Amino acid sequence: MNATVELAGNMQAWAFPRDYVRGNSRLRNGQGLSGTVDALLQYLRADNAIITAVSRKFEDAGNAVEPWYGTRFRTRPLAQQPRWLRVPAAPGLGLPDPNPFLPRNLELKALKSKPSSKNAIVLPESKIEKVWEAFFTQDTEYGVPKAFAFIELRTKLPRSSARAAVCARIYESMFRQALQETLLYDAEVAGLTFAFSTSMRGVELFFGGFDDRLSDFASTALGELLAFDVAKNAQGFRAQADLLQRELESVDTQEPFKQASYWSGLATLVDEISFKELQAALAGLKASDVATFASALWASPVVGLSLCEGNLRQDEADSLISNVRNLLKSENFLAAPESEWPVPRVAKVPVNSFGQGVVLVHQITDPTEENSAVELSFQAGSTRSGSAEDLKRLSELQVLSAILSDEFYEELRARQQLGYVVSCRLDRGEGAFRLVFLVQGAVLGPMEVLDRMDAFIKSGMSLIDAKSERDIAALADSLAQDMRSLSDALRNC
Repeated sequence: MNATVELAGNMQAWAFPRDYVRGNSRLRNGQGLSGTVDALLQYLRADNAIITAVSRKFEDAGNAVEPWYGTRFRTRPLAQQPRWLRVPAAPGLGLPDPNPFLPRNLELKALKSKPSSKNAIVLPESKIEKVWEAFFTQDTEYGVPKAFAFIELRTKLPRSSARAAVCARIYESMFRQALQETLLYDAEVAGLTFAFSTSMRGVELFFGGFDDRLSDFASTALGELLAFDVAKNAQGFRAQADLLQRELESVDTQEPFKQASYWSGLATLVDEISFKELQAALAGLKASDVATFASALWASPVVGLSLCEGNLRQDEADSLISNVRNLLKSENFLAAPESEWPVPRVAKVPVNSFGQGVVLVHQITDPTEENSAVELSFQAGSTRSGSAEDLKRLSELQVLSAILSDEFYEELRARQQLGYVVSCRLDRGEGAFRLVFLVQGAVLGPMEVLDRMDAFIKSGMSLIDAKSERDIAALADSLAQDMRSLSDALRNC
């Protein structure tokens, strides 16, 4: 759809069909083009510029009034002084160096075919490895010259304590900021992306974009990350520590529905660290502490997991991962059985045969907030089990959520007007899926709102009974089609 809209716009702006697609992304060769460019450059002089200055001190000097807002302003011509015409070039000003990541080969490496449900293959060299598992899937569906590499380094260190979690956050943001105007900017211009983050699983790395330079980019970006010296960037540390402090302080003033989600997550995600613990760990933290953490981080993984997919041949994926492993020195990983790999765990909420189940009650942390929020959730299973039963239940819940969501909003928001934040959704956080109902407002107290939500849920069966088998099948097909919209997202990313 976006391509169609853009094409229609270009048809209005360009005279020839050959220009509709390329639009203004390329200058056409033709007689007089160089002269036109030279004339334009000659016109770009300081004495032809309009310079706008804004200041409260200019108010009294204004000799005219802006008609919409009554703002006083003043205009005057620039003095025709010779120095305007003899401005020396700024030191270092010039064309940028050639971008090494621009793709040169856009060859599609596999014929398009119908989507397959086959699992990713295991790359040959990793079949007998104890410290690395590598998987590969070649794109035969989307037909774009792009590829992606997802890498997980399993280690408990990033969430082993509140202090480690704070160090991890600052380390991530310092690196992103330091390389934003150098490596990452060139990569973005060339259609490449690199992401580095940490979680309960360990370290997560992502490389994506045009496949022609992806392997070189992955090696360069990872090399820069491993060589990044936190201790030599004290200013960057102070800036990122301050931003994190502000972020943690803002939790107290978040909207009630966000606080409700935070408290339910803190209660069910095993070993989750509270924002109060993070605040305490941040106090007194030094750049040297983050540097020590960073050094320990790359020596702590027990196993590496990788998936390459897209417009790659198997040997190219193998080469990319081999380069990554060499940089990480994966032969030194502390091999451990899968049972010891760090994995986020979600507590199973006990089910009561009668009554209201488990109820968490927390005071809103913002004393000026007039609204309250109620989050009602039903755990239903886990995608990590891999069982056909759980996957079937997940599909059923997706359809059920689609049936209930619009009616839940219509009943509690439009008819009963209980609040302005009303939703029903399916959540799949950390592999555990649950059906979540949420209402935020100030009309009724939380327990009264909970009674209204319970009443709606009890009437939910009538909404399902009102649907025919054909209606439900059409809805399921529509949801499946929505999932396939990844194709459009991939083409435009």
